Amino acid sequence: MGLFSKGKASITIPKTNFYPGEVIQGAVNLMVDKPTLADEFHISLIGEKQVTVRRRTSKGDYVNETETTRIYDFKQTLDGAREYAGPTQYGFSIQIPQDILAVLQPQTTQAGGFFGFVQTAANAMGNAPRYSWYLQATLNIPKSLDINKKADITIG
Repeated sequence: MGLFSKGKASITIPKTNFYPGEVIQGAVNLMVDKPTLADEFHISLIGEKQVTVRRRTSKGDYVNETETTRIYDFKQTLDGAREYAGPTQYGFSIQIPQDILAVLQPQTTQAGGFFGFVQTAANAMGNAPRYSWYLQATLNIPKSLDINKKADITIG
């Protein structure tokens, strides 16, 4: 395994494209190098929004920065606090909420008149947010590096 790692995990799912209301079923394989005390082993369905913004520095230059915001986080515990040893497989089933894509809708109000026109034009020319969805399995090891594995998925 890695230099500082205590093991590894892998996520197995039959497909990577899902729709709202669908159930994600799969398995997580956990391989621990040596017996390790851990607080919890869980899998999470996470949604993030990335927006690139242009900022002006104190020197007057412009820089592009990407801001990431977590918009959805559902955690399912697979196992609790105990000593983990050797290879173990855990099955999981996560129901995607029917209204999960509602978090993608902008929460702004539209102004009317000339200002509304300028706002619409600025939004059209601006950077549209990018959304990413993934499953992440985590073995939470106190006072040490956690064991993490991420699997990208598509919802929509």
